[in-house]
Amino acid sequence: MSITLPLENLRVRGFTEEEYSEPELVEAWGLIWDIINLLTNRQFYPADLTLNLDGLGTSEIFLPVEIISITSVSEPTFDSLVEGTDYVIYNDKESPRIVMLNDVVFPKGNQNVTIVGRFGYVDDKSTTEQPPRPLIEVAKRLMPIAFENILEDGDRDVEISGSKRNIRRESTDRWSYTKFDRGGIENQLLEDSLMNAILLKYYKGTDIVFGDFV
Repeated sequence: MSITLPLENLRVRGFTEEEYSEPELVEAWGLIWDIINLLTNRQFYPADLTLNLDGLGTSEIFLPVEIISITSVSEPTFDSLVEGTDYVIYNDKESPRIVMLNDVVFPKGNQNVTIVGRFGYVDDKSTTEQPPRPLIEVAKRLMPIAFENILEDGDRDVEISGSKRNIRRESTDRWSYTKFDRGGIENQLLEDSLMNAILLKYYKGTDIVFGDFV
C-alpha cells in the first residue's frame, strides 16, 4: 500500500506520539483505505498488475480498475501489439478501456487477453500517485473509528464524531466500559453529510465487470 500516511497532520489532530506509535497509525491508515475501497467499489492503491480478461469478439475491452499506465497488451493469436498503432487507451475513470484499431477485434475466449500495467484511481494532478484530496480528508476523519472500533483500543482519547447512539456504555460493580457499536459505522458515515457526499462522488457501480456488462 503506497498511499502516503499524513503523519504530521495526524499528530496535530490529536494522534500524539505518546499515545499513537507510527506503526499503529500505518495499520489504521491501511484499514481505513480498505474500507473506502469497499464503500466506493474502487481501488485507490496504485499497484502493478497483470489482468487476464475475456475477449468478447469486439474491438474494445473494459478494465475493472482505473489505468495509470499500460506496459503491454497481448493475446495468443496476435503478434506484438504497439500502442497508437494497434490499439489506443481510453483512461476514462468511469469506464477505462482499450480499443483495437484497424477493424481488429479481441477474439472471444476465456481470459485470453493479458494486460500488464499500473492501475489505481489516483489524482491526475498528483505527482506521487495519491488518491483525490477530498478522499484523503475523509480518511483522516475516519481514523478515530479505526482505533476505537476496528483496533478495539478503548484507552485512546481522540474524540469520535457522529451520533451518540452508536456509543454503548455499561457499568458493573467491578468495572465500566465505553464501546463503539460495530454496527453503527454505516449509520455514522451516513449522518456525516460531507463524508457521505464525497464517498458518493467517487462511488462506482458494478455494471462493468471484467470487460462485460451485467
